[in-house]
Amino acid sequence: MQFTDFETQARSAGLQAKKCSPYHWQLLGGASNPLVNVWPNSKRGFHFQTRSDQSVRGTIEDAICLAGPRRKETADDAPPWQESPTSERVGLIRWLWRWIW
Repeated sequence: MQFTDFETQARSAGLQAKKCSPYHWQLLGGASNPLVNVWPNSKRGFHFQTRSDQSVRGTIEDAICLAGPRRKETADDAPPWQESPTSERVGLIRWLWRWIW
């Protein structure tokens, strides 16, 4: 399997593909498992593993299924420097700075 094929299938599932080395790739961004390690061309075939499980033989579809669908971003995922439009409560220091300026 070539990395371009791997990346195409990962993107179609809504995941990111990362090439760590010619022998080790990763699926990133899944809801069930945000990180799935993949060894596509090992001696025994296509292997994949999450952080806690043992390495399992399978196919790219099995690895994508293990990663799960792409996690949907919510308002809680917004960076802390971006203020939420619905949140008007602020801390005392920020309130004081707003009052001064």
